[in-house]
Amino acid sequence: MTVTPPVVVSLTSHPARYAYLHKALRALVGIDYPGLTIEVFLPSPPPRRVERIAAKNPRLNISLVDHDFGPATKYLYTLDKYPDRLIAVCDDDHTYTSRWLRTLVAWNLDLGGEACVACTGMVDLQTIDPTDPDLGDALESMGGTTPEGIEVYRKVHGERLHGGPVPILWPQGYSGYLLPSGLSSHISPRRHYEECLELLPSDQLRDMEGRVNDDTVMGAYLHRLGTPAVVVPHDNDPRPLKRVTEIESHGTLQQRFQARHGMNIGVAMFLALREKQWL
Repeated sequence: MTVTPPVVVSLTSHPARYAYLHKALRALVGIDYPGLTIEVFLPSPPPRRVERIAAKNPRLNISLVDHDFGPATKYLYTLDKYPDRLIAVCDDDHTYTSRWLRTLVAWNLDLGGEACVACTGMVDLQTIDPTDPDLGDALESMGGTTPEGIEVYRKVHGERLHGGPVPILWPQGYSGYLLPSGLSSHISPRRHYEECLELLPSDQLRDMEGRVNDDTVMGAYLHRLGTPAVVVPHDNDPRPLKRVTEIESHGTLQQRFQARHGMNIGVAMFLALREKQWL
């Protein structure tokens, strides 16, 4: 018999994307999984069509937040509200299936229920062999290069893995990841988020314009907790909502940051967190 422990799927959105939010939510409420709750945290009221979806689906909750933590809103509030549940974190610009969720849960259980399981993530190049045939096809360069020209991380794609799970620096939300239960009982996730901001030089934080990389912050949180984080082999691929992914592009901000600091935002955060030994 397949084991299906209760799971909370958590996401947030931005007003610029509200016109398309119903598409992601329709896919989520259609997931065939018992004991599923969907939590959406928003900085302002959503369109009526989103409210109508929530009214028809009791397992979908729409909440307006007192403080918008940006992308990290999708897990900070959920960790507070559901300290004893498995939490699947995802984005509003992709659609997700029952197989996606069941794959994450199955791998979490197979790894003893203690690991963060992800479909994609960033891998530390010091801990792997990039020429490993089981891993090589799954790696993708992501601009993880310091101002001195040293490449420190790459993305690993679980759908291209030929071997087993691969330890990662941090998971990526766009393809989804599953958090084990009980994390917030050990370290306050909100306080951790604030402490990560305090590590960044003031000029870098200013030039990020509040767009702190939530995935990197989550990686540091898991590292502090001693919680393993891995990308697992899988055969499902969340589909992007292309018109949504083009909204509020992060590219221009990244380009300006790169020009000013000689590295992208992810590397800047990585270096600050690595110096603190949180990655």
